Amino acid sequence: MLADVYSTVYWLAARHRWMDMAELAVTRQRWAVEQQPNPVAA
Repeated sequence: MLADVYSTVYWLAARHRWMDMAELAVTRQRWAVEQQPNPVAA
């Protein structure tokens, strides 16, 4: 669920051209996916 939130943050940041925040959202989204044992999320 946290990865989905970061996906939304990325979409909003990219839409408003806040590239630093978009890059941070992608990094945090990858981290959130790595924390769960579900291989489908990766």
